[in-house]
Amino acid sequence: MTIRLSRDVDDMQQILDLQTLNHKQVLDDAQKADQGFVSVAHEIEVLWDMHCLSPHVVAEDHGQIIGYALAMNKEFGKSIDGLQSTLDLIDQASYKGLQLNDTPYLIMGQVCVAREARGQKLVDRMYDFMSQTYRNQYRFFVTVNSLNNTRSIRVHERYGFEELFHESDEQDNWVVVIVDWK
Repeated sequence: MTIRLSRDVDDMQQILDLQTLNHKQVLDDAQKADQGFVSVAHEIEVLWDMHCLSPHVVAEDHGQIIGYALAMNKEFGKSIDGLQSTLDLIDQASYKGLQLNDTPYLIMGQVCVAREARGQKLVDRMYDFMSQTYRNQYRFFVTVNSLNNTRSIRVHERYGFEELFHESDEQDNWVVVIVDWK
C-alpha cells in the first residue's frame, strides 16, 4: 500500500467511486452507525480544481484507491455554496491564542476509507502524510464532522483533533474540529 498525493483525473474518478459507495444516501442506518459515511457528493470538476490548488492525499493498493483525504485551502472553500458561513465562523474563532482569520489553516474536505481497508488506521497514515506535505504552509488542519457520524468523530479524536465549535444547518448538526501541525 502506498500513501501519495493525487495526480490525475483517474485519481479523481476513483475518489468519486469510493465516495459514492460510502455516501449517506446509499447506506442504511445500521451501516452509517457502524461504518460511518460521507455527507457531500462532489463533482469531478470540483475535485480537480481542489487538487490543482492543494493535491489530495490518497491511499493506493495495487493501482486502486482505497482511501482519500481531500485537501481544500480556505480561498477555494469560500467559493463553495453552503461552506462560506462555516468558514466565516472558523475565521472568527481562536485556537491556542491565535485568531484563525490571521493564521493559515488547511481544510480537510472529506476523508473516506474503503470497507475492506478499515481497521488499519489508514486515516491516521493519510493525515500524517498530509501533515508532512502541508505543515510548512498551514499551521492548523480543520474539518467538519456530522454529529451523527460517530465513527468519524472517534477517528478524529484519536488523531488529536479538538473541538472548536458546533453548528447546525438544514442538513445536519456539525462539530468543527482542529489539530495543530506545529
